[in-house]
Amino acid sequence: MRLRPAPFIILLALLVTACGSSTAPPPATAAPTLVTSVWMDFPVITPDYPQGATVLVRDADMNPVSGATVTGELTTEAGTQRILFPVTDADGLTHTASIPLPPVTRPTAYIITVTATRMNDAGWGVANATFEARP
Repeated sequence: MRLRPAPFIILLALLVTACGSSTAPPPATAAPTLVTSVWMDFPVITPDYPQGATVLVRDADMNPVSGATVTGELTTEAGTQRILFPVTDADGLTHTASIPLPPVTRPTAYIITVTATRMNDAGWGVANATFEARP
């Protein structure tokens, strides 16, 4: 028995479609809803001196957001370290005063990335800051 090309191609296409995954793609991540800013205490620092960071969290209308949870990540030669901040105050601010840095042998630029989340409406925002460590 000889199969005609068109019915064979249609049958093959149906089989491939039927064997495909029936799961839907994951939903897209919602766009940021919080305006988040971060700045370092010192733009240039030596690793033996403590570095600090301040974060300001505002809503879309630029009002301060109190009670937001802020976490940070700093990637260095020693790896990535997580930085925890206190929750934001009534002015939408939080600060951490001591971010440990590894020893450096040459000037090194670091980027800190902070993420702010507001739990009651699942709002979030992200910000970056750069600073340099010198030996």
